[in-house]
Amino acid sequence: MASSPLTSTACPDRRPARRAARLSITAGVCAALTIAAAAAQARTLDARSQQAIEAALSALRGADLVVLDDPVPGRAPSALLATRAAAAPAALAATLGDPRAYSDAIPSLVRADVLDRRPSASGAGIDQLIDWELEIPLFNLRGKAWVRPRADGVDLVLAEGDLAPGQLAFTWIPTGTGATLVLESQVNMRAAGWIFRRVAARSPFGEGAMNVTAAYVVLRAAVERALHPADPRARRPRGARTPPAAAALIADATVLASSPALDPFRARGAIAAVRRAHDGHLAAISTAVSIALDADALAARLAAPESWRAFPGWRRAKPLAGDRVAIDDNLPLVDFDAVWQLARDRARGFTATVADGATRGAMFAWDVAPARAANRSVAVLSLYPRLETSGYVPRKLIAAEPLLEHGMSLALGYADAMSMARALATR
Repeated sequence: MASSPLTSTACPDRRPARRAARLSITAGVCAALTIAAAAAQARTLDARSQQAIEAALSALRGADLVVLDDPVPGRAPSALLATRAAAAPAALAATLGDPRAYSDAIPSLVRADVLDRRPSASGAGIDQLIDWELEIPLFNLRGKAWVRPRADGVDLVLAEGDLAPGQLAFTWIPTGTGATLVLESQVNMRAAGWIFRRVAARSPFGEGAMNVTAAYVVLRAAVERALHPADPRARRPRGARTPPAAAALIADATVLASSPALDPFRARGAIAAVRRAHDGHLAAISTAVSIALDADALAARLAAPESWRAFPGWRRAKPLAGDRVAIDDNLPLVDFDAVWQLARDRARGFTATVADGATRGAMFAWDVAPARAANRSVAVLSLYPRLETSGYVPRKLIAAEPLLEHGMSLALGYADAMSMARALATR
């Protein structure tokens, strides 16, 4: 079955509002059937979609591409991620098509036992049913999934247990120096335990944030295992982190806001870039969202400290002397209380840095550009959040899986940018 990342579909229903209760049930069933139908057939990216992804990655100059579909009630969150790797498709297939390699790629995956094998409907090999268990703080996730090979990728179909129903569809696109690995991820985060349901209940963007966190870790873990099949220590960043320079923090803002290479993805929802430093640590996350305001008016609103309360958990924003802002937060498990120092060093944009607080040295920036549509703008939020310093739980999570530095920062940038866009649209 051909698949295109350029559009995102949802199950339509135009019944009257008085039937809203039954509509939500129908939407949930429709979402499950959509996933099940996709799981039953082999997927592939058409040539036009592959070209669009390659063009976007070229424009991003080394950053990873992330497209997060706008939330649809009753539908599991979905996202497309793409990264370039100096690894041949055969090396990626050796990791993604062999369940024995999964725990090697992701050490917290403590079990991936093969329960059943069947000839693949795609004709590309053998489908394998695995019993998996993922170890995380507080509790473990468990379930069953089918590993289904294709000629140009692998589908991981979550069939039972936590995160089911869902699917992670991997596609590799050969390049002159290796391959581009694309992941289309759609998983049921509400079927993953009470803590995930609690996060989802706090924000309409919580499920999408959790989906993209897991997807990014899996994507890069697969690439790193393909690059270093015999050297686990080389697969993760090590050593001290170096904060980006102010200019490096916003290096992807202009491309995300204005590049025609990103046009095929803008209608789907938020677009993000994940930039990794040379040592593998996070360099910056940038997330672009469309907002129905004139660019100058939007830039002024974003620079006003009272608007920052739109960020989840930022309970109070108090302006201080010297263009500083004190933030009090009420988020569980993290400490984002801080004094931020503003640098208003460019038109339609600014950068803020934590001058005092647990996350000292953390940075965020807003940059605004006019959109092609009248009275609309693109706002780009760039982050270097230093989550490893924000509390015991995130520090332990990142220590156990260093790629969560990138994945959780990506989730934070998405939730913050979308929350700001929603807040400004309703004021």
